[in-house]
Amino acid sequence: LMANVPQLALILREQGFVQNIKLLRTEDIPSLMMHPSTLGDESAPSSAHPPPVFDPNIVEMNAAMLLRFLKTNCTRENSTYLLRRAANTTEIQLFDISSISELRVQRKWTWWLALCSYRFACRLEQLQVTCPTHLDGATRREYRTRQRSLLHNTLNLFEQLADMDDGSGGKGRHETIGAAVCEHLADTYLWNDGETEGDNVGVNRRDSSSK
Repeated sequence: LMANVPQLALILREQGFVQNIKLLRTEDIPSLMMHPSTLGDESAPSSAHPPPVFDPNIVEMNAAMLLRFLKTNCTRENSTYLLRRAANTTEIQLFDISSISELRVQRKWTWWLALCSYRFACRLEQLQVTCPTHLDGATRREYRTRQRSLLHNTLNLFEQLADMDDGSGGKGRHETIGAAVCEHLADTYLWNDGETEGDNVGVNRRDSSSK
């Protein structure tokens, strides 16, 4: 509804097997999405204009309010947030998970944040490799800056993990993945925004280092 997609493909599965595929027009979603005939009950009586189960205007209004709420409260750079709403309530809760890791009492959150930052950085790098012709120079530089920020954040979180492990005899357990992060960080300084020849140099360097 929000993206104004013309149709929705609904795949009905039972025990992992596809039972049926339905195509719904976007304007029919409020009235037909939960209709028994849509959900595979062919014996249900069909209705030309069943009553809608929700108002699209209210959905868009709530979505706009939620986005404004997130924009106002999600203000910390390189932070991870968790949005939660309890069942049968309209109250939402926003948690800054990065703040939890700063308390250094929950090691798993720090590890989870480090891996998330690393994975997002790798996705940015992969995007630059697979779609080089669709990205202009300014966009590529912006992606690399963001990638470096994520990789630096990963290394900082690994340092926090190393400090936590000092007393448990686990110091150095993250050195291997830390080395991989450093290699990706070095790669961000080897990209060339010039002609194709410069890009080939960067690609060949990575190929030779992996052999």
